[in-house]
Amino acid sequence: SALLAHVSDGMAFGALEPCPQCKGQIRFLNGTEGYCCMGNLTEWTKCLYATKQPKRKQWLIPDKLKRIEFLSTFKFKPRKRIFSSTVTSLQRMDINYAVAESKATASSKAPGKPLEGFKIALIGRLRQTKAELTAQIVASGGRVVDKISSVVTVCISNEATVEKFTKKIEDAERNNVPVVSIGFLEDAVKGDAYMKIPAHSIASWGVKKLSGSGAVAAAPKSVMKVEVKTVMVTVKGGAAVESDSGLEGRCHVLEQRGILYNATLGMVDVMRGTNSFYKLQVLESDTGRRFYLYRSWG
Repeated sequence: SALLAHVSDGMAFGALEPCPQCKGQIRFLNGTEGYCCMGNLTEWTKCLYATKQPKRKQWLIPDKLKRIEFLSTFKFKPRKRIFSSTVTSLQRMDINYAVAESKATASSKAPGKPLEGFKIALIGRLRQTKAELTAQIVASGGRVVDKISSVVTVCISNEATVEKFTKKIEDAERNNVPVVSIGFLEDAVKGDAYMKIPAHSIASWGVKKLSGSGAVAAAPKSVMKVEVKTVMVTVKGGAAVESDSGLEGRCHVLEQRGILYNATLGMVDVMRGTNSFYKLQVLESDTGRRFYLYRSWG
């Protein structure tokens, strides 16, 4: 697990000190060439600090854990972690991708690239390696991501993986992200990539997703439209009941001792083009002691 890897690294090489740029937590990430910061420079920007030799301090065993035999005899000895001198292009990209993206020149974003604006996730075992597919996607103007969310344009997988309904496939269905065969990539580089999605779909969801963040620039004007929607907001007490809950006519947001049980969380990262939210409301019936928990995310 990630916790076991973190503790093992600390016991072997020393406890990691905070990031010198944002004071966030630094961790060693498998599949990369060093240690990366997990913090944020601002509310909108992820910290990009990465290094092979982070600053460390002595790893200490808490007194209450010294009753465990092997921990009671543990003595920390400073060591340096050694990395392979050969670094693949994929490993280098894992750490430096956000840096390269923020410093990209106009030529790297030149119009005409078939996958420009696409965020693509690779799921399962495919005919080509992840490094080969990533290089092909990036060269065509797209970007490869690991996390499946609503900002992902399309997932590339195979029918066997879809049938197994793995965790990432489940995430794709929940976020209504189309899942296509690798043939989509071969066909998309010829042009009109966005319109090629339905023809290569291997899942029952997402094929009607013809507008979305990251792919609007590639969609033909004939399928782009602006929909204006008017929403009636019902305010009771000090907060508005979310209309999507379907309970605005018979419930109100719970209030106790002046505290409204209403929260909206947001996570924005301009470097990676993500903008996510999570809403929570505890709703109380207007006529009796019946309660509901409303959740919304995207």
